[in-house]
Amino acid sequence: MQTRRVTLALAVVAAVLSIASPAHAQCPSGTTDPSQLLFGTWTFHMRGQVGSTQFAAAGQFMASIQSRRGIPVPTLTITQSSSDGSRLQTFTGSFQVFPDCSGGTLTFNTADTSTRPSQFDFWFDEFFTEIRFVSTNSGIAVKGTAEMF
Repeated sequence: MQTRRVTLALAVVAAVLSIASPAHAQCPSGTTDPSQLLFGTWTFHMRGQVGSTQFAAAGQFMASIQSRRGIPVPTLTITQSSSDGSRLQTFTGSFQVFPDCSGGTLTFNTADTSTRPSQFDFWFDEFFTEIRFVSTNSGIAVKGTAEMF
């Protein structure tokens, strides 16, 4: 009797595993443009190191599509305060969402024109209301999260 239960349990587990979808992101039903998943206002915070200096920042960014000469351009409008003394600094950026809706890229064009833009890879949580991001700039070890506001 015990062997029959174990065999039945193993058969059920095997059946469930065979029909379960692979562990990868999928766009929500009805999504025609993955970039729309980022549209809106997000509150973020990040911390880490820039070179040998500790760094932290918090603020908000708004993701939208702006039209430039009739061409849609994914645009970020960012306001942040940071540990380097910048307070309520406003600047622009851009973004891209991967076709599978798993995440994408963010680019922050800081007001300091002597530095290159800060670039991040990000990933959505399962409900597309929070992202986790990490810097992809060499020499910058910064990570953070953002939540839909």
